[in-house]
Amino acid sequence: MTDFFWEGSNNSAGATDLNDLIRKLIPGEMVTYTVTIEVPVTFTGNLVFKASAVSEGMPAIVGPPPVAALPAVSDPHPASNTNVTDTDIPANADISVVNTDFSTVYTLGRPSVYLITVKNSGPTDALNVAVKNAIPAGINPSDFSWVGSNGTSGSNIAVDDFIQLLHADETITYTVTVNVPADYGGYLVNTSYLYATSPDQPLLIRPALILMYRLLVLISLW
Repeated sequence: MTDFFWEGSNNSAGATDLNDLIRKLIPGEMVTYTVTIEVPVTFTGNLVFKASAVSEGMPAIVGPPPVAALPAVSDPHPASNTNVTDTDIPANADISVVNTDFSTVYTLGRPSVYLITVKNSGPTDALNVAVKNAIPAGINPSDFSWVGSNGTSGSNIAVDDFIQLLHADETITYTVTVNVPADYGGYLVNTSYLYATSPDQPLLIRPALILMYRLLVLISLW
């Protein structure tokens, strides 16, 4: 664990192992500690947290005023002095992909621009996220290009990006431009796929498909 912090109701605090000394705990009195741990995204398995308390007595204080040393107190229930919390850390990342050009038709001889949105809705970060978008059938590679908000880009090649770490609530977008030939016929189908694996998480495959009709623009010269 790289980020560990604790704070006690007796105004104690620390960023290392909790090792506090309560000089005097009277009958019925209680001191609580709040421990905050940042769990790395690569952590797998169970998170085991162990806390224990023991009376060690109190050494003498020179003062002023001087305080005499106190011996350790015998505990009639020593079994309650240790508590272990075993937490299973899930690796669930709700990732999604949306592919749209905000239209149901394409125009011959003009570019169609698609917006691919990849989002991790959490609750945990996602590892090894692969984003793929093939060049639509019938489209020449030279008429296909894309740019990602994460600094990636490509021309004449399909979208094939690899996101090593996609944080919870993080979004990455890709702008894909397809120059539709003037003689293109049939449906224009643009499909995006999202693959992701995280610790203790099975492979996820999320498709997003856009189906467009043809729109023929006629320009008449009078």
